[in-house]
Amino acid sequence: MDLSTPASQKADECPITFVMEDESAGTSDEMTLLIRPEELSIGFPSRMSVTQTLGGAWADSFGEGMEEGTYSGTTGWRATSSDSGGSERLAKLKEFVYSDWHARRAAAVVKGDDPAMVRLILVDTLNNYSRVIAPRVFDLKRSKSRPLLSQYRFNFVMLSKDVTRQELLLADTGFGGILGTVGSWIDSFTASINNITNRIREAYKWIDKTIIAPIKKFVATTMRLYNAVRSMITAGVGIIRQLGSIATLATQAITNVFRAAALVLNIPNIAKAAIMNVVREFTNLFCLLKNARKFLDYEDYSDIYGASNCSSTSGGRSISIYSGSTNNTFAAVSQTSKSPVIVSQPASNSMKTLAGTDLVTTPLPNSIIASNLDIANAGITVTA
Repeated sequence: MDLSTPASQKADECPITFVMEDESAGTSDEMTLLIRPEELSIGFPSRMSVTQTLGGAWADSFGEGMEEGTYSGTTGWRATSSDSGGSERLAKLKEFVYSDWHARRAAAVVKGDDPAMVRLILVDTLNNYSRVIAPRVFDLKRSKSRPLLSQYRFNFVMLSKDVTRQELLLADTGFGGILGTVGSWIDSFTASINNITNRIREAYKWIDKTIIAPIKKFVATTMRLYNAVRSMITAGVGIIRQLGSIATLATQAITNVFRAAALVLNIPNIAKAAIMNVVREFTNLFCLLKNARKFLDYEDYSDIYGASNCSSTSGGRSISIYSGSTNNTFAAVSQTSKSPVIVSQPASNSMKTLAGTDLVTTPLPNSIIASNLDIANAGITVTA
């Protein structure tokens, strides 16, 4: 959140917009506030439970909690070309950010979809504040001091800071809309893989011969990880969490290796350009992997619940087939996907070393690059 004063506070230059992204229904709508809220407050709670004792107190602390915010203001009085005045705008605002959110989530559940596919996104470009939110309270207010104005107080809670499931575009004229589909994700992912394949040979020419072999082997392993990821996305099954994490870490590691190669002082600019062209594509792949999400549907666990007391004899459910079982019931009925990659702990540590090194303050010597790549190459197995 940016608390600095913006250069301009005009509503058309720094709009405050609510976006309703409904992936269950395949729709996306937005509403921009015509008049700025008069007040904004954001609370940052802590997740803790304090126990008081005779000798003092102690706290069970679980880190930062979910942010809570409040907008309050008016929707104006004068009519515009698209509405009859502030009362109509207030009704539309309440319908959009409160009633629609509940109705769309209920409709998603009826269809068997995850209600999390319905997201209300707040994009406040005035305060540089964007969050996925849930409506907590929407108050309608009247005041005798301003009898002609419709007033509101909208209280919300943050669900996520990650609003990049689909890319948000801020156009020059305000909030442009939401773009991005699985198809465009695959297209961008495939394009970067092809560009790396076409350009990496030129980059290899300028890399020190003492580390070229482990780099080539690690790049080949990383490409197999990419193919496994792309196959899962194309098949519509989503990315297994372990595979996505490993592919992301491997991408960070190889990106840093190529950046280290470009920092060698005695290579010409044409060499640096060739290497950085490859770095650019790996960076794009990192962003795509980081922003990828797996969409989940509700599982039908009706058979697990079974009968309630003697309801099985009066038209209710029959006794659960898992009744009396000593095994984990949910583990028995849940489908699990086997990850196509196995990584040893030393290999993971080596990739983290390469990925987490700040090349400006701590350059990577060739010996460190080679040794860590050798460990990573030996500890990664891709079966897909």
